[in-house]
Amino acid sequence: MDERITKLSGNLENVANNITVYEKEIEKLEEDINGIVSLLQDSSTPFEDINIKLNTIISSGITDLSTLEDKIKPVTTQEISEAINNGKLKKVTYEGVAYYIPNTRRDLFGYHQHILDEGLYESANNYALDDRCITLAKIYAFDLISYKKNPHTIATYSSYNPSDKINKQFASKDVEDVYKFIYEEALQGRPTTIRVTGGPEGHWVTFVGFAANVSNPKDFNPDNMLVLDNFNGELKPLSKCAGKGRVMQKSPNYYYACGATDAYLNDLAANKVPDDYNYLTGI
Repeated sequence: MDERITKLSGNLENVANNITVYEKEIEKLEEDINGIVSLLQDSSTPFEDINIKLNTIISSGITDLSTLEDKIKPVTTQEISEAINNGKLKKVTYEGVAYYIPNTRRDLFGYHQHILDEGLYESANNYALDDRCITLAKIYAFDLISYKKNPHTIATYSSYNPSDKINKQFASKDVEDVYKFIYEEALQGRPTTIRVTGGPEGHWVTFVGFAANVSNPKDFNPDNMLVLDNFNGELKPLSKCAGKGRVMQKSPNYYYACGATDAYLNDLAANKVPDDYNYLTGI
């Protein structure tokens, strides 16, 4: 009996050792796959330059790089790469985080500084622009899309309201539909406005980019969405705006976003709005 127990104990020990080996192999396999996915999701890494040993993932049916690309590479990564190659999107680093932002006619970071210098936000100038969040959000998007020169100022912000040009409205009961809309607009080089929490009736901010580790709009969340907040002129992730952070607001049954109208985009494409166009004089 003692001999059988000893033998059984040895067998159990071997099984335990094998399980440990398998767990380590599975862990290594997961690391390899995660590494591959990370490389594939980095649009700056040419696929043909990725040199990977695939011996550990043969069991999944992946035998060459072209098959691996088809199985793992997200479709949206290809869309992002195409948007960058077409000059519609660019990758930047802001406050230590990599973002994809629309490649607008006016530089985002220069414009953000203009907002701060000019006090073109609600809480500046003793809240002279209070309750103007929708207009200001649209002004931000309009100025970024339209001009390298002549952005709105405190003196002129009320003289030309671009609401008719940033008026492609989108609403859905599903927030992921709104994420898809603003993502697709960003891929075309265009910021958008979105309705978020803030105050008793909500607030509007300007969506200007998303974290570079996001390859699918379904994965958007307040931590990875970069916005211009016209309450205090901040350029931050939505979750860090206004001290407490903001989230998308459903009001009362729909989530909302707004983009540039097709008519205005056609004017831009036809060069009817050159870089130095003065929106006040129409010249």
